[in-house]
Amino acid sequence: WLIKSEPLSRIDPKTGKDVAFPLSSLLKLDKEAWDGVRNFEARNNMLNMAKGDICLFYHSNCPTPGIVGLVEVVCEAHADLLQFDPKSNYFDSKSTIDNPKWWCIDVSFKRRFRHKVSLEKIKSNAKLS
Repeated sequence: WLIKSEPLSRIDPKTGKDVAFPLSSLLKLDKEAWDGVRNFEARNNMLNMAKGDICLFYHSNCPTPGIVGLVEVVCEAHADLLQFDPKSNYFDSKSTIDNPKWWCIDVSFKRRFRHKVSLEKIKSNAKLS
């Protein structure tokens, strides 16, 4: 599995909050809900993730995107609560508690790589691209 986040500071215009979440942020947390995902393919992948699965952690939207470490799925898919919050950018008026559309998993830090595996390096490997 691969999950991605933005490591660099970016202020969300709607909430005024910084949306940056580098891998180092997980070091300070026991676990973190991987919420706010609004892509059907990614959502479906999360529904198939099992507790104990290891995910590649990918930094996107930065000068050198790439895989920087590993995280572990510590809680299987559960309803993403942001879809029910009208103040959230991830609010979905068509979702209900009884019939949620969006799901999330909980992850915890596993390890940081010494060297980032850049997107360029991944694309240059025929088995990975």
